[in-house]
Amino acid sequence: MKGFDPFDLKKSIDVISEATKWVKEKRKPAVIVAKRACALDVLDKINGDLPIAVVDDKKCTGCSICYDFFTCPAITVGDNKKAVIDTSLCIGRGACIPVCPHNAITLKGETPKGWDELWLS
Repeated sequence: MKGFDPFDLKKSIDVISEATKWVKEKRKPAVIVAKRACALDVLDKINGDLPIAVVDDKKCTGCSICYDFFTCPAITVGDNKKAVIDTSLCIGRGACIPVCPHNAITLKGETPKGWDELWLS
């Protein structure tokens, strides 16, 4: 069993790759644990508006990394193959920002008081 911080993208990829290799070799299940608070629990404790991830259409190339590989339910593909973020599904944590190789995703808005502490608890 291994644990990792899902917001540390490099470490996440390393741990998941290692677990996948182990499963293929041993033919047994592997357990990996993402060490962050559940988004639904955190959202219930927040008062105020959440920041929202936005895509800069001029920077987005439609490479598909954010919607095909990162698989956040808030990020989908638009008609022009560029990323679109559904603001009703975005939880505003910004984990998608480092995923974009073109720096096309940013957060709009302020984080509520106590936001970081809730995520790190």
